[in-house]
Amino acid sequence: GNEYTGVWVLQRLQLRSAELAEQHPSIAIETLFANPPAHAANRRFIDDDLNRQFSAATLADTTASSFEAGRAKAIAADMGPK
Repeated sequence: GNEYTGVWVLQRLQLRSAELAEQHPSIAIETLFANPPAHAANRRFIDDDLNRQFSAATLADTTASSFEAGRAKAIAADMGPK
């Protein structure tokens, strides 16, 4: 959302991805831009705090319909549970 340090780091990593891969071939760097709509709106979140959406109960809640709830489920499915 409106926390810019992570976005800055992501941008720098993306700019240097080829260089980093060449210098450190055994390291795989994957990046994730967790909440692009909140960042675009310069807000911490759109509907709900994304950080609060990763509990087992919230991830299992099929009625949660906020953007962040859906995004947390997608991230958890991609990266595994915390």
